[in-house]
Amino acid sequence: FLLFLGGVVIIQGVLIWLEWRHFHVFHQGEVLGLHGQPLFPVSLVGFVFNLGLAVVVFFVVAKQSRLSIRSESAIREMAIYARNLIEVNLDPLVTISPEGKITDVNEATIQVTGCSREKIIGTDFSSYFTDPDKAREGYLRVLSEGIVRDYSLTIQDLSGHQTEVLYNATLYRDECGKVQGVFAAARDMTRRTLIEKEIRRLNDELQNRVEERTIALTNLNNRLNLATEAAHIGIWDWDVGRNVIQWNPWMFRIYGIPEKQNGIVEYDLWRSHVHPDDVGEQEKSLFHTVEIGGLNQREFRIIRKSDQAIRIIRASDAAIKGKDGKTLRVVGINMDITESVGRVLEVAKLNTELANRASQLELAVKELDSFSYSVSHDLRAPLRAIDGFSR
Repeated sequence: FLLFLGGVVIIQGVLIWLEWRHFHVFHQGEVLGLHGQPLFPVSLVGFVFNLGLAVVVFFVVAKQSRLSIRSESAIREMAIYARNLIEVNLDPLVTISPEGKITDVNEATIQVTGCSREKIIGTDFSSYFTDPDKAREGYLRVLSEGIVRDYSLTIQDLSGHQTEVLYNATLYRDECGKVQGVFAAARDMTRRTLIEKEIRRLNDELQNRVEERTIALTNLNNRLNLATEAAHIGIWDWDVGRNVIQWNPWMFRIYGIPEKQNGIVEYDLWRSHVHPDDVGEQEKSLFHTVEIGGLNQREFRIIRKSDQAIRIIRASDAAIKGKDGKTLRVVGINMDITESVGRVLEVAKLNTELANRASQLELAVKELDSFSYSVSHDLRAPLRAIDGFSR
């Protein structure tokens, strides 16, 4: 349109010049054209109008051209930016036509297949996998369903190296909504598969170690039970947070209490069987262990429930603390040492008696020595007289 309007303006200018130069006549002081019409009111005004219109159209077209150039430049920059994003992606990306032909790939696809971009584009998508039928079924499913997620395939390159991948694919369309093809992204699962295998191996190893430790702990527990049974040792475990105490069978026997199947007892049960003269000091010592920790050893008396006999107990306990430093549990042992203490007292009594008898014997020896000296002194004079007479 701008060219057409410019041509009209040029033609009008030439005609006006020709009329003025060769065909003008004067009529009552006016310049007339070839046909006797005034030149300026008609031809010149049309020429000026068309010339102004041409200038306006020129500037409008020029502005639109600049905007169009800027838009095309921005589109090119966006296209380059999008292409760079695709190329730097570590996952193989590919576009596939509705006929199953590859229309574009990124650098990651080139690396995983071992083929150049020129050789890949235009080839069948399914030909790069160990199972072509499954690959073909995958992109056909995208065409029918619109999307596919985590579709497992194995890519095989020119050297025969295989790469396990998971494909996610979807349709892409033009501005009118017409399907142009399939866009597919593959996630390399090789490293993930190796990690999963390593995790399974570690889990198996851990399970074997747990089984070995379980057997070892079972054996240790059996030996401990045999030892405690042979030594008549009572073992208790106090969960401080839940205030639950568990006794082994020998704790019930020591305190003369009927055994419970689960071994769970209340704190007050133990307290009620401690001798009234000892209970205050023992509670103080026990709660000191809970608060401070460490190993605590003590002796106290109990009143055995079965026969109301007073028994002497030797106890040891230790606190188990958590990461925050608070005591979680206290474990300990009780041993009835009444007979041992009795034997010690008996031995002490015998030792005392022995010491008394030794003192008495020593005194007797001293008296005997004194008597012997007296007798020997009294007999010395007669013996001298007899000795003199015999001479």
